[in-house]
Amino acid sequence: MISIEILNNRVPEEIIKKIIEAINREYPFLRITGVRSVKLPLESYNASRKQYNATLILSKLEKMKKTDYLLIVTSSDLYAGDMNFIFGEAIFYSCAVLSIARLKTFALIQKEAVHEVGHVLGLQHCKLPCVMTFSNSIYDASKKSGSLCEKCRKKLDRYMGEEYLGK
Repeated sequence: MISIEILNNRVPEEIIKKIIEAINREYPFLRITGVRSVKLPLESYNASRKQYNATLILSKLEKMKKTDYLLIVTSSDLYAGDMNFIFGEAIFYSCAVLSIARLKTFALIQKEAVHEVGHVLGLQHCKLPCVMTFSNSIYDASKKSGSLCEKCRKKLDRYMGEEYLGK
């Protein structure tokens, strides 16, 4: 079984529990080893934007990884590159950061958590009705599925190998 740890940056425990439920439901082969509190790196804050740079967060906090994978969850607003905001960003096969700042429902938070963990597990964006569809807005996030499509599930089976999926 492979493991993932959650680093929590000012997110209520109730929301973390909902994220864990979603990860367990969609990726039952992942073992969540725990939740630790973390501060975002000061250098990742852009005062003029009043946002944190997700790419800098990942580059700094990836070093804190004690398990196979890492999910950083924050209540702070994120951006990357020239995008106004992002819900999350990931480094394939390593770690991801998820912001709940603009995600106002449990369903949206759960979808985006499953999406980011999908990237960590090696999945790319999907054009089918799938949780791995790119979300550029709350509207996009609300209309996409909360689960992997069959095509992405098969890719994940190939990436992870049958021993991880309990087959």
